[in-house]
Amino acid sequence: MAKEDQFARVMTSSMDACPNTSGRYIGFTSSFPTETAPRHSSCYSLMQLAAHVGVLPKTKTDNEANSIDELRREIGMIAHDFNNILTVQVGTIELLTPETSGHANEHALAQLRNASERLTALSYKLMQLSCQEKSALTWIDVTDTLLKTADFCLLDSDIRYKLRINGPWPIRMDPVELNRIVQNLVMNARQAMPSGGTLTILTLNVLDAEKAWLEIYIRDQGCGIPEQDLDHIFDAHYTTKPHGHGLGLAYVKSAVRRFGGTITVTSLVGLGTEFVLRFPALPHDF
Repeated sequence: MAKEDQFARVMTSSMDACPNTSGRYIGFTSSFPTETAPRHSSCYSLMQLAAHVGVLPKTKTDNEANSIDELRREIGMIAHDFNNILTVQVGTIELLTPETSGHANEHALAQLRNASERLTALSYKLMQLSCQEKSALTWIDVTDTLLKTADFCLLDSDIRYKLRINGPWPIRMDPVELNRIVQNLVMNARQAMPSGGTLTILTLNVLDAEKAWLEIYIRDQGCGIPEQDLDHIFDAHYTTKPHGHGLGLAYVKSAVRRFGGTITVTSLVGLGTEFVLRFPALPHDF
């Protein structure tokens, strides 16, 4: 029997045996070898198609959706940092009154300039994000960032701060991102101490398994974090604050990891919270 006639008989018997309830043909099954089918028949590729029945193909749309979600999170985190800076800026402006001394006004004006610089840097981050530019990395000394950020974020509060920074090894980071990381942690401490207290920031150079690390400790005397919340504080949109959005600490963990670091937290309710940042460091001067 010719190959074409054999193929036609199998096709006809399969179609007669497998009609659906409406009389419309929906397909067939057969042990008919693909290699014996006529070269130009549609059956030639049915074995390949059958392997994908019920499986949704991956499309560019899935990747685009993930990219859009990631972009939204990044924009939300930058907006969160904008809000933090504007909050401090408004409080600083309120300190500028005719009754305050010249020195106090000078300090407040310096902090307003600081706020403007931070907002400008965040605006540049948004432009980088829109153009998909990568952050510029450089070896930096954290001393200036820790001092200026603590001074800026706590200016109009009843919180004192102590800095114990002694020759920290430089770390390779984007300076703007380091500002954002420290700012979020200091603002978090500020919100945990509405009645005042002391914020302690210290650095420690560590050699571990022949690798150099810089550890940054940020310790508050605030209300503390309940044990059941500790496992979730770095989750995006998880918050215990009435008007919080749960973006600050989520950003901090993401950024620290992006620069090869780690972050840990310990807390006791009623006593305070301590965050420890650890970054790869350069164990000598520039």
